[in-house]
Amino acid sequence: MIPQLLLQISKIALQWGLHPEIAARFVVINKILSLWGLTPLVLVSGYRDAEKQRMLRENWDAGREVYPVGMPVVRPACDSNHTVTMGGLPASLAFDATGSPQTKELFARLWTIFNGAKWGGWFANPDPNHYHASMMFTQRNPIC
Repeated sequence: MIPQLLLQISKIALQWGLHPEIAARFVVINKILSLWGLTPLVLVSGYRDAEKQRMLRENWDAGREVYPVGMPVVRPACDSNHTVTMGGLPASLAFDATGSPQTKELFARLWTIFNGAKWGGWFANPDPNHYHASMMFTQRNPIC
């Protein structure tokens, strides 16, 4: 089971440009949800370079869809945890994921156990698909 989890963590970190610790948290929490009989969250966004973040923001400002139709989102930030790099490589501390409202809430409760972890569903301007954490030795790449 451990080798499978490590393989899954590596695959998600590489595919989505996530910091390895963020990928590990995502995989482990989804595994817990599966053991509870719930459908795991599905990733829809991870690392974004500054150009992608800028494009999403410009699309939002122009009234164009930035994600699949019907997926609730908020205006993409100027200074985003999605644009984080470490040693010049993608190491996003944020991801967006879809799932049922119940699953998002349970995932968030487990996610926020970790120091510095936050769920966008509890923001003043809710972003229920967004999860992020803070870590040292990473560099955020603001666009504005």
